[in-house]
Amino acid sequence: MKRSFITIVLTIMLGVFSLTGCAEKGPIVLDITYQPAIKKSESTKKTIVNVGRFIDARTKRGSTLGERVVPDGMKNDFIAKGTVSDVVTDAMKECLRTRGFIVQDSSWDGTEKNIPQEKASLVLSGEVKELWIASVARTFNTNMKVVVNLKILAADPREKKIIRTLDVQSALEQDIFYSREKLQQALSEALSSALDRIFADEALKKKLH
Repeated sequence: MKRSFITIVLTIMLGVFSLTGCAEKGPIVLDITYQPAIKKSESTKKTIVNVGRFIDARTKRGSTLGERVVPDGMKNDFIAKGTVSDVVTDAMKECLRTRGFIVQDSSWDGTEKNIPQEKASLVLSGEVKELWIASVARTFNTNMKVVVNLKILAADPREKKIIRTLDVQSALEQDIFYSREKLQQALSEALSSALDRIFADEALKKKLH
């Protein structure tokens, strides 16, 4: 009985180590989506908000979303399913749709001189200053750190001027049992939390309502 118990414990330990301590082959693809913190709005007011493509302004990151390090020093890059610009732009659109806005694509590049004359109450765009997840495997768990930092630009298409510039951030650190799904969920939640903070800004709330 004692030998069987030891065997079971060793099997469990080896299983945990295999989940936390082994590098995977090649880059790890993460599917990042907007995770609504509220129920879908039933508002009948059809306010139109146009969204331009967010610029990936991160430095020294390339196309990666983060990095996984295991105890033997081996590393894997995390990459987005799609580009980082696509991930954040799509999340911004879904954030607005969840709140009942009509969302359309905009050609706006984020500069005041190029604000398009579009039929919308507001045009949004911005920059991805940071979107990063670090995963460091230990013997029995994985330490995960997530950082999101976005610059949000809001323009009035009728007046053709930028009316608001916001920096929104979100961060998260946890010790977890490693899984790709948990990392995807953590990064999705952090990105969603940063975008949700736009709606705490009084100037934008007045413009949108």
